Amino acid sequence: MGSIGLGLYLEYRVEAIFVLLAVYLFTKMKMNQVLTWSAITICWIAESALDYFLYVNPILAGKDITVLIIEILLIQGTVFLINEYKDGRSLFVGFSAAVYGLLGDIVA
Repeated sequence: MGSIGLGLYLEYRVEAIFVLLAVYLFTKMKMNQVLTWSAITICWIAESALDYFLYVNPILAGKDITVLIIEILLIQGTVFLINEYKDGRSLFVGFSAAVYGLLGDIVA
């Protein structure tokens, strides 16, 4: 993979920052700031580990769809964890945060 894998890894890390920032900005929080940022940081670290093993150290090579599904579940799980509402509103925040990931792609 080499530099292409490292480039993809860094691009997806920037994109994840934009997605999780959108989750933070558009979610009505039920927890205090420290717990909220802790949950978001843990989500980002978990996604970083998955992407690292997919692109930089390709232990998970060929399992792109599996990693994608796990990352979707991580993001949606974080939204449900920090959101005061446990209905379609929190699901909508998770899905619409992906649009802000496109902005992260442009920046990266």
